[in-house]
Amino acid sequence: MFRFRQKSRKKEGLVIKSIKVTLKLLEELAAKESGITVRDVARKISFSKSTTHRALQVLESENYAEKDPLSGRYRRGPQILNLAFRFISNFDLRSLARPILQNIVDQVNETTYLCFYTQQHLFFIDMVECAHAIRFINPLGQRPYMHAGAAGKIILAHLSANRLNQIISRGLPAFTPNTITDAEELKSELKKIRKEGCAFSSSEFAEGSVAFAGPILDSENTVIGCINIVIPVDRFNEEKKGLYPDLSNAITY
Repeated sequence: MFRFRQKSRKKEGLVIKSIKVTLKLLEELAAKESGITVRDVARKISFSKSTTHRALQVLESENYAEKDPLSGRYRRGPQILNLAFRFISNFDLRSLARPILQNIVDQVNETTYLCFYTQQHLFFIDMVECAHAIRFINPLGQRPYMHAGAAGKIILAHLSANRLNQIISRGLPAFTPNTITDAEELKSELKKIRKEGCAFSSSEFAEGSVAFAGPILDSENTVIGCINIVIPVDRFNEEKKGLYPDLSNAITY
């Protein structure tokens, strides 16, 4: 009986140790945009390299981590972002913003989105659709790049220079011929957006779409998201631009 209890407690201790390693690794993966190495993270979380490596391999097999084959660094995997999206989908910002989204759609009859920004990533978390038969529908979930489209640009315009440069360093791929792919041109555009308080885009992320976006700021004036109106280009002209509501101070949270 004594041996059984001793073995049981030892096994329980190993399970608890594995859970602690996994949680610490998830925290490091979430915090480090550039990724982590086995050696550095093992030293930081005070576990052996072998234990850390095994835990990272398990996280990789379950898509919570991805290993760069060239550098050997581990980065956060899609499952971490899926968990984040599930959390923010239930965030009470949605209940606060829903009447505002509905009011905008009632005014302009164009599909309007609520977006949330966290950990250098943008998520589309809610929308109210317009009544038009032809409309642009962006699937809810993560937007991997923020330089293409009004929603991403309004977020970038409110970030610190250091954070902006970190995001730009991930690359500025072209999605359409209108996508801004030059860092200096993007920074010039963001300066204009900061001055005007509202972002505009035309066929930057998807051909044939026009979008407006205004920021959502917290009590410390930090951007945490945006409201984004998306319009098929065939229903838009410069005169109509003035009819859209002022989104420069859409929500203060």
